[in-house]
Parts: sequence; C-alpha cells; structure tokens
Amino acid sequence: MGSVLTPLMVGLEQAGDLPNACTLNGRCQEVCPMGIGLPGMLRQLRRRQYQSRQTSRGSRAALAAWSFLARRPRLYRRVMGAAVAGLAWLGRRRGRFRHMLLAGGWTSVRDLPAPQGASFQSQWRRRRGQSGP
Repeated sequence: MGSVLTPLMVGLEQAGDLPNACTLNGRCQEVCPMGIGLPGMLRQLRRRQYQSRQTSRGSRAALAAWSFLARRPRLYRRVMGAAVAGLAWLGRRRGRFRHMLLAGGWTSVRDLPAPQGASFQSQWRRRRGQSGP
C-alpha cells in the first residue's frame, strides 16, 4: 500500500524506486478484503516514471529490449534459451555468481544463483506435453 500511497503523496521524484519495490505477483490484491488493485496502480506509477524519464537510461534501454523480444515469442525463446544456457555454463563450477554485469544492485548484497537447467518456458512446455493438453 505504501508503494502506491507514498509516490502519490510526495511525488514520484521524491519516492524514487518505491513503485519498483514489488514483484507484481498479484498476491496483495488476492488477500485484500477490499480487492484494491495495487498491481495495476503500481504499473501505472511505473509507466508514469518511465514516460517522464525518471528512470535511468540503462533501465529504459533494458525495457525497450525486453519489449522488442516480448513481442516476438520465437526470438524471445531463442535469446532466453541461449542466455540461460550461457549463464548455466558460466556458473557451473560454483553454482552462483558473486558479481555480475548489469546485476550489481543484486550482487552487491547477495549471490545470484546460476540457472539450473532449462528455461522456465521450456520446462513448462515439457511438463504440459507429459500431462496432456
């Protein structure tokens, strides 16, 4: 709730990355007795942040690249499959990364686990094929 209210009360400039401190998995809306649509509100705040260029150039470029790939499912699967395979190969010895380019905010305080096998989408397709349509 604070991730929505604070930016609305003090402004997006002052709230910083608060609208991005959520995974948007929708659980908050599921358990809310009033059914408040927090994920939608957070997406709207993120959109306003992006449009007003309050996000870094790097994050805007990353979102643009992801958007390009997300609109092309075959290309997305190939690129993500190659990325997962590459990260799995690079992290095979230790099983984790202590430092990683473009993930410095994460790896400055914790290790990033190396992928363990196939991508989520390929595992999902394989499991759905086993259990039928």
